[in-house]
Amino acid sequence: MNQHPLIKQADDAFSSGNNTLGLDKLRRFSQTDQADAQSWNRLAIVEEQIGEWTNAGIAHFECINSAPYIGISYLYAAYWLEQSKLNDAAASVYSLAQETDARILDFSSFLENPQLARRSRAGNFLLRSYLSNQHRRLFDQANTTSRIAKAIWPQTHDSAIQFGSELFSPQLFYIRGLTEKPYYEVDEFEWAEHLTKHSQTIKNELSAVLSSTTSDAALRPYLSQQFSGEPSLRKLAGSNNWSAMDLYRNGELNDDLSNSFPKTLELIQNLPCYGLDSSPFEVFFSVLKPKQEISKHFGESNHSLTVHLALDIPSDCYLEVAGEKRRWVENELVAFDDSFLHSAHNTSDQRRIVLILSVWHPSLSETEKAAIQLSFKTRQQWMLNRTNKLKSLLPS
Repeated sequence: MNQHPLIKQADDAFSSGNNTLGLDKLRRFSQTDQADAQSWNRLAIVEEQIGEWTNAGIAHFECINSAPYIGISYLYAAYWLEQSKLNDAAASVYSLAQETDARILDFSSFLENPQLARRSRAGNFLLRSYLSNQHRRLFDQANTTSRIAKAIWPQTHDSAIQFGSELFSPQLFYIRGLTEKPYYEVDEFEWAEHLTKHSQTIKNELSAVLSSTTSDAALRPYLSQQFSGEPSLRKLAGSNNWSAMDLYRNGELNDDLSNSFPKTLELIQNLPCYGLDSSPFEVFFSVLKPKQEISKHFGESNHSLTVHLALDIPSDCYLEVAGEKRRWVENELVAFDDSFLHSAHNTSDQRRIVLILSVWHPSLSETEKAAIQLSFKTRQQWMLNRTNKLKSLLPS
């Protein structure tokens, strides 16, 4: 592709040491309809170098306008915000940078590029500090011995984290002081017998849906394509080899299926399901096709336990948690803490189906549950507000 005359003139001017002329050409090019992210980024850096700070900020955000899918655009703009002492906005844009490119705040990836490494390191530190302090401030007025006030978000915590075992590593939220064991015996739960007693009722409702012409539409790949970057889960990302039929997803009832599972949903209402409000956060039928496995991985948090009700179980199927294998038995429950390294295996020639739901960790008080919900809702609201924060900064 031919180089635009203004860019060539800018290059020639900078090469000859005439920086004033080079900057003028870059500025003029930025006013054309051919201005792109690379030229905006270059202009922003030059504006910074000569002390035209406001112009640099405009150029950084024009860069995002030109390339909203490139993490580096957000990184440079966030660094400009941080240097401008606008840390609230900087944290939001650093977070969006990381969401656009998961590696962008891993400064070890940019050691050969000092400019990028400096910005990446700054973003890593600021975002961790900002979000860790956000959680602490939320509980400033709470009892200082509260386990939830001392809970951490591992992905954004601002200091080193020590877990008790290399087999235990909650990825999203960690509460110190809770009982930590891979499996829980279901006779510990007063609600367990009531659920297993009605497993045939659940099976009947599920069979009716699976035998209908709309069954394929009701199933979705449990893992979206975005998980293809994780080696342990790559084979299942975007694939129906592991699929879900949702009753609740992200706290929302699946209205398309609710009429097909009236008795199942009634049973679920009597369980201590984890959720951000009165609705369960996640309840779904998990279908694992023949000769498939869900590779070893860690779950998100130890504030809840994962419960499987075994519904359609061929031979040669088992769950493994922290190195301990247990076979599913039809019409029976398995309860485990998915913060421990775990995997699932179907080596048979038939599909395996279990009903999966999350229940509150039995050690938590009602006050602690409410505090967890507050922490998650606060983080969730902050995540939603990032885009509005960015929009307020972008040139119209």
